[in-house]
Amino acid sequence: TSAFMLQRVWFGGTVHPLYVAVVNHTVAAVLDFETFEGVDRELGETIEDLFTFVQGAIERPAQLIRVEYDAAKGFPSEIDYDGAAQTPDDEIFFRVSDVHPIAPRT
Repeated sequence: TSAFMLQRVWFGGTVHPLYVAVVNHTVAAVLDFETFEGVDRELGETIEDLFTFVQGAIERPAQLIRVEYDAAKGFPSEIDYDGAAQTPDDEIFFRVSDVHPIAPRT
């Protein structure tokens, strides 16, 4: 059970920084960190989802996949992706920070 900050920048727009809570490997809640309102959980990702995204980009292979990892905890802290040079608007950038454990609700 953990939480972290996630920012996604893509063709569909720049999404405000999100606070993502993950329970049992599933996005449990997502809070827009600028408006402090709950948003659709589909906007969140788990850390495992991000590792899967990176692995998929490597296997395709993507035109560009650049990943930086947190030196202490090993999670992907930045992901820069471009699926194909010929495909406009498929670029996406993720930034992850402040990954920390949280106590589950009982």
